[in-house]
Amino acid sequence: MAACSRVLGGSWRAVGRGYGRDSEATQAWFAVEVGARAEVALSRHVALHVEADVLVPFTRPTLEIRDRSEILHATTPALGALLSAGPLLRF
Repeated sequence: MAACSRVLGGSWRAVGRGYGRDSEATQAWFAVEVGARAEVALSRHVALHVEADVLVPFTRPTLEIRDRSEILHATTPALGALLSAGPLLRF
């Protein structure tokens, strides 16, 4: 079993069509990922690899659409999670 962390970044893009005016927005996001990885040997050449990670954003982009009397908001989540498992082949 091993623990690890890393910093992630990217962009969040939204396109609005059919409102008072069409619009596009792109915002940067950054997060820290903290997780654990483990391997369970099934044989000499095959193992099961399991990962679990939590993502905590440094920034939380928010998009807002205004259309006459309505205001719609979209915000990224406060936390995220990644889970994965699969075979690991060794040669």
